[in-house]
Amino acid sequence: MRQSLDELVRRHEILRTRFVIAGDEPRARGRSDGVATLAVVDVDGDSAAARQDAAMQQLLVDAARPFDLARGPVLRATLYRLGCDQAILLLAMHHIVCDGWSMAVLLRRARRALRGRIRRRGSRLPPLAVQYGDFAAWQWRPEADAELATQLAYWDRPARRAPADADPAFRAAAARTPTGRGGTLSLTCPMACAARWSRSPRARGRRCS
Repeated sequence: MRQSLDELVRRHEILRTRFVIAGDEPRARGRSDGVATLAVVDVDGDSAAARQDAAMQQLLVDAARPFDLARGPVLRATLYRLGCDQAILLLAMHHIVCDGWSMAVLLRRARRALRGRIRRRGSRLPPLAVQYGDFAAWQWRPEADAELATQLAYWDRPARRAPADADPAFRAAAARTPTGRGGTLSLTCPMACAARWSRSPRARGRRCS
């Protein structure tokens, strides 16, 4: 498992990157070691069910630990061993380097790398033609500004049509200076609005609750 994770970190330079503040501006700094951080925890318990419950409780605590972006790592791995033939692997990544779609890709690559190590023939993952830094630079190209303006206009139009007596909590949340902390805000959507959205082409194939 450790060798498989090392392979992923070496392959994806963003997974060995730190983020620091230099002159009031964020800057990316690379790490040269290319080694994953894997902690191994032996879970105690009188039964398999007790060990699994204990592992899940510890997993939730570990998953909620904050990241130190300046020191790294941005990927944390913890292997909870429940016995000689059962374990749970936690992969915790900061959102600055990963989203839901990327996590699914990473898990497929991790399975492939682990399978190859177990069969002693390597994962045979091809080198990446494009790294995350290349994608970030691509987003800063001049023509990206026009694309961004189009996307912002799509969301700006319905926001401008919001009634003047809209939920004040929504307006207050939008006016605050972003802190980077997550939160939950509940809004009421009229049935007519929900019905129109469910019939739109953008909603095809999605579930609405």
